[in-house]
Amino acid sequence: MITLEGLQLPNEMVWIDEFEWSKVKATTKRTIQGKFIVQEGQVPSDAGRSITLASDDAWIERDDVQTLQEMSNIPGRELLLTMHDGRTYLSRFRHWEESPFSAELLINTAYPNNETHYKLTLRLAVV
Repeated sequence: MITLEGLQLPNEMVWIDEFEWSKVKATTKRTIQGKFIVQEGQVPSDAGRSITLASDDAWIERDDVQTLQEMSNIPGRELLLTMHDGRTYLSRFRHWEESPFSAELLINTAYPNNETHYKLTLRLAVV
Protein backbone atom coordinates (compact mmCIF):
# COMPACT_ATOMS: atom_id res chain seq x y z
CA MET A 1 0.00 0.00 0.00
CA ILE A 2 1.19 3.52 -0.83
CA THR A 3 0.08 6.41 1.35
CA LEU A 4 0.62 10.16 1.23
CA GLU A 5 -0.03 11.79 4.62
CA GLY A 6 -2.40 8.93 5.43
CA LEU A 7 -4.31 9.12 2.13
CA GLN A 8 -4.25 5.68 0.54
CA LEU A 9 -3.08 5.85 -3.07
CA PRO A 10 -3.78 3.21 -5.74
CA ASN A 11 -1.69 0.06 -5.22
CA GLU A 12 -0.91 -0.02 -8.95
CA MET A 13 1.14 3.18 -8.80
CA VAL A 14 4.74 2.81 -9.95
CA TRP A 15 7.70 5.10 -9.19
CA ILE A 16 8.47 5.77 -12.85
CA ASP A 17 11.62 7.88 -12.35
CA GLU A 18 13.15 5.98 -9.43
CA PHE A 19 16.44 5.34 -11.23
CA GLU A 20 16.77 8.72 -12.93
CA TRP A 21 18.62 10.09 -9.89
CA SER A 22 22.28 10.11 -9.05
CA LYS A 23 24.00 11.30 -5.90
CA VAL A 24 26.85 12.48 -8.13
CA LYS A 25 26.27 15.97 -9.51
CA ALA A 26 28.53 17.90 -11.87
CA THR A 27 28.97 21.33 -13.41
CA THR A 28 31.06 22.16 -16.43
CA LYS A 29 32.67 25.23 -17.94
CA ARG A 30 35.32 26.19 -20.46
CA THR A 31 38.30 28.40 -19.80
CA ILE A 32 39.25 31.25 -22.14
CA GLN A 33 41.90 28.93 -23.59
CA GLY A 34 39.21 26.32 -24.33
CA LYS A 35 40.06 23.85 -21.58
CA PHE A 36 37.04 21.86 -20.42
CA ILE A 37 36.63 21.82 -16.62
CA VAL A 38 34.34 19.43 -14.77
CA GLN A 39 33.58 19.87 -11.08
CA GLU A 40 31.93 16.84 -9.60
CA GLY A 41 30.86 15.77 -6.15
CA GLN A 42 28.49 13.59 -4.22
CA VAL A 43 25.27 15.03 -2.82
CA PRO A 44 24.92 14.14 0.89
CA SER A 45 21.17 13.40 0.77
CA ASP A 46 18.28 12.61 -1.56
CA ALA A 47 16.89 16.16 -1.20
CA GLY A 48 15.46 17.28 -4.52
CA ARG A 49 15.07 13.75 -5.86
CA SER A 50 11.96 13.41 -8.02
CA ILE A 51 9.27 10.91 -7.14
CA THR A 52 6.78 10.58 -9.96
CA LEU A 53 4.09 8.01 -9.24
CA ALA A 54 1.92 6.89 -12.15
CA SER A 55 0.32 3.97 -13.93
CA ASP A 56 -2.37 3.48 -16.53
CA ASP A 57 -4.04 1.22 -13.97
CA ALA A 58 -3.76 3.63 -11.01
CA TRP A 59 -7.35 4.75 -10.54
CA ILE A 60 -8.52 7.02 -7.77
CA GLU A 61 -11.96 8.31 -6.84
CA ARG A 62 -12.95 11.96 -7.18
CA ASP A 63 -13.16 12.65 -3.44
CA ASP A 64 -9.52 11.52 -3.06
CA VAL A 65 -8.53 13.74 -6.01
CA GLN A 66 -10.15 16.66 -4.19
CA THR A 67 -8.14 15.76 -1.05
CA LEU A 68 -4.93 15.81 -3.13
CA GLN A 69 -5.95 19.18 -4.55
CA GLU A 70 -6.38 20.56 -1.03
CA MET A 71 -2.98 19.16 0.00
CA SER A 72 -1.30 20.71 -3.04
CA ASN A 73 -2.84 24.12 -2.40
CA ILE A 74 -0.73 24.66 0.72
CA PRO A 75 2.61 26.26 -0.26
CA GLY A 76 5.68 24.45 1.07
CA ARG A 77 3.66 21.67 2.70
CA GLU A 78 5.77 18.65 3.57
CA LEU A 79 4.09 15.26 3.24
CA LEU A 80 5.07 11.80 4.44
CA LEU A 81 5.07 9.34 1.54
CA THR A 82 5.14 5.63 2.42
CA MET A 83 5.91 3.24 -0.43
CA HIS A 84 4.75 -0.37 -0.97
CA ASP A 85 7.90 -1.77 0.61
CA GLY A 86 7.79 0.46 3.70
CA ARG A 87 10.33 3.04 2.56
CA THR A 88 9.32 6.52 3.66
CA TYR A 89 10.16 9.91 2.18
CA LEU A 90 9.44 13.38 3.45
CA SER A 91 8.27 15.02 0.26
CA ARG A 92 6.49 17.98 -1.27
CA PHE A 93 4.63 18.68 -4.48
CA ARG A 94 6.81 19.82 -7.41
CA HIS A 95 5.08 23.15 -7.99
CA TRP A 96 8.18 24.49 -9.80
CA GLU A 97 7.62 22.16 -12.75
CA GLU A 98 4.28 21.40 -14.29
CA SER A 99 1.11 20.65 -12.40
CA PRO A 100 1.97 18.89 -9.11
CA PHE A 101 -0.42 16.09 -10.04
CA SER A 102 -2.82 15.20 -12.79
CA ALA A 103 -6.10 13.36 -12.59
CA GLU A 104 -7.63 12.40 -15.91
CA LEU A 105 -11.20 11.10 -16.10
CA LEU A 106 -11.17 7.38 -16.79
CA ILE A 107 -14.48 7.67 -18.63
CA ASN A 108 -15.53 11.12 -19.80
CA THR A 109 -18.66 12.27 -18.07
CA ALA A 110 -20.26 15.68 -17.76
CA TYR A 111 -21.54 14.86 -14.28
CA PRO A 112 -18.80 13.24 -12.16
CA ASN A 113 -19.64 12.19 -8.61
CA ASN A 114 -17.49 11.15 -5.62
CA GLU A 115 -17.15 7.59 -6.99
CA THR A 116 -16.04 8.70 -10.47
CA HIS A 117 -12.62 7.22 -11.27
CA TYR A 118 -9.58 9.17 -12.47
CA LYS A 119 -6.18 8.06 -13.73
CA LEU A 120 -3.60 9.62 -11.40
CA THR A 121 -0.05 10.92 -11.79
CA LEU A 122 1.68 12.44 -8.73
CA ARG A 123 4.78 14.65 -9.00
CA LEU A 124 6.68 14.91 -5.73
CA ALA A 125 10.23 15.68 -4.61
CA VAL A 126 12.17 14.54 -1.56
CA VAL A 127 12.88 17.33 0.94
